[in-house]
Amino acid sequence: MKKILISLTLVIALVSCGESQREYYFDNGGNRSYNNPAEALDTLSYAVGANVGMSLHFQPSGIKFDVEKLISAIETELSKEVADQEFIDKNGDLMKRFSTERLRPYTMAKMSAEINKGEFLPELPALYDDGDFTEDKVVSYFGVDVANYIRKSAFPINRHWVYEAMRKAFLIEDKTIIDESNLGINVQMLSQILGKYNREQRPVIKEQMARQWLANVSKQRGVEMMLVEGDTLYYRVDVAGNDVKPHSLRDTIGFSYVVYNQHGGLVESLEERLNYFREALTHAEADTTLTAEQRVQRIDLIKAQIEANENLRIPVTDALVKGAMYGVRNVGEGGELTLWMPSSLAFGKMGNRFIAGNEGVVMSIKLKSVEYGKSDEEVAAEEEAARREKLLPTFKKPMKDIAGRKGANVQLVTPNTVKPSESSEPAVKSVSVTPVEK
Repeated sequence: MKKILISLTLVIALVSCGESQREYYFDNGGNRSYNNPAEALDTLSYAVGANVGMSLHFQPSGIKFDVEKLISAIETELSKEVADQEFIDKNGDLMKRFSTERLRPYTMAKMSAEINKGEFLPELPALYDDGDFTEDKVVSYFGVDVANYIRKSAFPINRHWVYEAMRKAFLIEDKTIIDESNLGINVQMLSQILGKYNREQRPVIKEQMARQWLANVSKQRGVEMMLVEGDTLYYRVDVAGNDVKPHSLRDTIGFSYVVYNQHGGLVESLEERLNYFREALTHAEADTTLTAEQRVQRIDLIKAQIEANENLRIPVTDALVKGAMYGVRNVGEGGELTLWMPSSLAFGKMGNRFIAGNEGVVMSIKLKSVEYGKSDEEVAAEEEAARREKLLPTFKKPMKDIAGRKGANVQLVTPNTVKPSESSEPAVKSVSVTPVEK
């Protein structure tokens, strides 16, 4: 529980009203696709469309989408000049609900029927309803989800050829026979094209987009800059707090936080973590498959996790996001700040399931408490004392008794005659953090 920002199995959720009132300067662009029917075949565009089409057409549930309605939903979303992140978040929430409440039970029942080969035919649960999950609405949800995938991936593609490949994929009847005869292009080549883009081009593009976004953020009112380990961290003090500020990686802080990707999608927050554990507690209390002893053990464990997160306190050095380790020094207890970070100070080249590699991050922190740890001078003094104690010889008898023996040849080794080993360096190194003039 020491590391913050542990990825949960949560989809993007709606932000709280309090957080949404703050200006985060999210990057609402990122769409590098276009629609030009007159342009010649683009293989990357076709590869993206074929991949999307086959994934939807041959999904385990076997449900059939109207491909033209799906394409219409994708085009409507990608035609927007600026992405509406709130709309995208709501769509993600509806997708999660449809998957949990409808798609998963339907798929499990269908698979059971196939395994039993007709001997036992369970009644398939309803896939659609007359409310949020009509057939047309569900197709639209999937279309917006695909559009968001294309936008977030920063594909420089012609949507016309994406749609043509999707139409081809939806015409394939046998998923065991997918080749150039029914897809229109070599399948292996398509896979290589996508793989090469994701390995070589996408990281470079995402890095360029993040740097451009951060350059725009730096021009906004109240945003300051500081150098951290050779890169620039952008921050804004929203509430200054008192004079008790973290000043060392060894200090312990109590805090709450919210993290977004640069486009405004919620990655994680302390409140989301708490909600996750609270839901788990409710399920554990109602779980009749456990013995009484197992239920008590699980409930106690979850309650301990809830308590730990409600009173979240960690050493600053345990923060997983490097930018937060240094940015938090700009406010005191009771303070609040917003951080804008390049990937080098956040999730790096690899990213995670919610953050693309080389993508920037926005983080909001509320600092509740600060407990000072040992200073660099105190740690250095303790390590020097330990080094001296290790280097000086120890004897069972007083030195004068041994030195006074006939023929004794005793040479004392002092710390000044021995070079310190590498292990004598402080366990936590100081890092240069330099304010930058705008």
